[in-house]
Amino acid sequence: MKRALSPKCRTLPKKLSHPPIKYFGIVLVDQDLSLRSPSIRSRGINVALPPLIYRSTQPDGPVSTVLQYSADGVFDEWFAPCGGSGDVRLRIRRMPMKAVVGVDGSKYSEWVLGWLGKMPFRVAPGVTAIHAMDLQSVRPPFIVQPSVSGYEPDEGEAIHLLESRAKQVEAETKRRFVKLGLKGSVRVVQDKIAQALIEQAGHKGLIVVGSRGLDAIDRLVLGSVSTTVTLHASCPVLIVKEPPQTLRRMLVATDGSPSSKKALQFMTKQFTAKPDAKPLVILLVHVMPFLRYTMVKEAGEQLLAQEAAKLEKVGYRVRQFPCVGPAAEEIMKVVNREQPDLIVTGAKGRSAVTRFLQGSVSMKLAQQSACSVLVVR
Repeated sequence: MKRALSPKCRTLPKKLSHPPIKYFGIVLVDQDLSLRSPSIRSRGINVALPPLIYRSTQPDGPVSTVLQYSADGVFDEWFAPCGGSGDVRLRIRRMPMKAVVGVDGSKYSEWVLGWLGKMPFRVAPGVTAIHAMDLQSVRPPFIVQPSVSGYEPDEGEAIHLLESRAKQVEAETKRRFVKLGLKGSVRVVQDKIAQALIEQAGHKGLIVVGSRGLDAIDRLVLGSVSTTVTLHASCPVLIVKEPPQTLRRMLVATDGSPSSKKALQFMTKQFTAKPDAKPLVILLVHVMPFLRYTMVKEAGEQLLAQEAAKLEKVGYRVRQFPCVGPAAEEIMKVVNREQPDLIVTGAKGRSAVTRFLQGSVSMKLAQQSACSVLVVR
C-alpha cells in the first residue's frame, strides 16, 4: 500500500537569496510510502524537496532510509511536513562547516591550525589552508630599490624564492594536518591573502586568521590581514591572538540586535556545550546604553534572562553580566576581570566606510583584547 502526502504539502518554496545548502535527511517510515516533491516548513519558510521516493525494505517495524539531497533554508532538528496520516518526520543534520585559514609558515600559522583542533565544534569542520603568493609585491614599483650602485633586483629570482617557500609551507601544513587530526586540503594561490581567504570562505564558511599584533599606526598605514578580513568578510571570522588552548570560559557579548542573535545562534548550532563531561562556562554580557536607562533596564534584564535560558537549554553553564555604558568599554572591563579564553561577538551590519570612520564594537574588542575573538556574521 502506498500513501502520498496531501496536496497542500506541495506548495512552492519561498524564494531565497542564498545558494542551496546540502543536508543529510533521515526519513522514518512505517510502510511503503511515496513522497513526490513535498515541502517542509521550518521557522516560517516553506522549502520544497526535490522529487524523492522512499521505499521500506522490511515489512515490519520502522525503517530508516538515509538520503542526500539539496534544499534551501535552515532546519530544526525534528519536524513534520504536514498533518494527517501521511506524516513523515525528517531529521536534518547540517554538513560540516568549511573553515578557511591562512598559512605562511610562521608561528601564527601553527596557532590557527591548533585552534581549529581545540574549538568545541559539534561536527569537525573541513579545513582549507591557503598560502598566498603576492607576486605584485616583487614587481615594480613595489619591489625594493637597489641601495648599491650597479645592483639591479632580479624579479625572477624573487618569484623563485616565493615558489620555493610556498612548497615548504604546503608540505609543513600537510604534516600539521596529520598531527592535529584535521581533514581538508592545502592550496597555493597567486593573490593577496585577505582577498583569497574571503573568496574561498564565501558566505557560509569560517575564516581563521592570526593577529600580527600591529599597533594603531601600523594598522592605519599598512593595514593587516586580520583587520581587512574582519571588515570585509561576509562570514564569521576567528582572530587568533595566542597559542591554542582548551576552551573552558567564553565571553559572549549581546545587546539584543540581529548581529548578537547570530552570535548566540552560532554558539547553539555550531558549538557543543559539553565537549567533555564538564559543561563550558558562558560569560553572557549584555550592555545597555545610558539613554533613558530607567525605561530600558527591565527590558534589558528580561532579554538577558531569555538569552541565558537558550544557552542553558543546550547545556552551557551561564553567568550573567548586565552592564550600562559604552559597549566596548564595559565588555573590556568584564574581559579584564574574568579572563575568558575566547570572546564571541556579532558584527554590526555597517558599510566598510562607516566602520572605518566610526569604528565598531567588534573591531575595538579585536584590537584591545589579549585573548582571541570570534566575530560572527
